[in-house]
Amino acid sequence: MKTWIVYEIKNSNGIVEYVGETTQPLQVRFKQHYVSAPNSGNGFGKFYKRNDLTIESVAEFNSKEQALILEEQLQVKYNLVTDKFKRGIASRTRRKLEIEEVAKIRELYANGDSSQKELAVKYLVSVTAINWVVNNKTYKL
Repeated sequence: MKTWIVYEIKNSNGIVEYVGETTQPLQVRFKQHYVSAPNSGNGFGKFYKRNDLTIESVAEFNSKEQALILEEQLQVKYNLVTDKFKRGIASRTRRKLEIEEVAKIRELYANGDSSQKELAVKYLVSVTAINWVVNNKTYKL
């Protein structure tokens, strides 16, 4: 069975600069980020020749969908450009919210207890989905 690994690339100050997912061994994936020249046509090289970085596994999943959801959550958490904008992940990882979750989301947001971004991370959905919920564009109860 295939295993998807969600990983973070951090700089020497411990700041997360990248979150990704792969089925490859982490060191192989890291090398692709580090060794390949940017714009070489292979889609790699984001951190070409930088020696201040480390790669670390965050979680492993048996489902690509679960890995993509966590990947996007972490990208939102660290204020990184999310893959949903780069490759349409949100459309491939749609999660339906339960009616009870919708009510709780609206309550937390209305009371000012959570931002839309925090709710998206908590409930494993996109910020857009949360926006639609709190603005009654979907899940009309």
